[in-house]
This record gives sequence, structure tokens and C-alpha cells, in this order.
Amino acid sequence: MTSQKDIYRSAKIFMQQHGEDAERLALDKMNHFMALEDVVGASTWLMIAQAIQELEKTSSDATIH
Repeated sequence: MTSQKDIYRSAKIFMQQHGEDAERLALDKMNHFMALEDVVGASTWLMIAQAIQELEKTSSDATIH
């Protein structure tokens, strides 16, 4: 099982690499693994996509000084 820390670290790196397309691309990867019937891979990418969504939400809620 992948730790939450690893999921969020992966999500952050994926966001840096893919910008605003990160969540969509993570869901594409999840669907790819689902098509392969790889439940572990699919669930990992789902967790990454959810972490990306949460990180995007918290970054957009941050106050700029």
C-alpha cells in the first residue's frame, strides 16, 4: 500500500510536470490501469488525482500577500 505522504509527493511532482492538465492526466492513467484490470494501479492513480484536486483547492484558497 502506498502511503498518503507518497501520494501527495507524487501529486505535487505530477502537478509541476503537467500544470493544469495534471488532474485530467492522472484520471487518464487511472482509466488506463482500469482497462488493464490493474486495481492497484488504478486506485493509486485515483488517489493521486484526488490529492491533485485537494492541492489545487488549497493553493487557490491561499491568500496572496
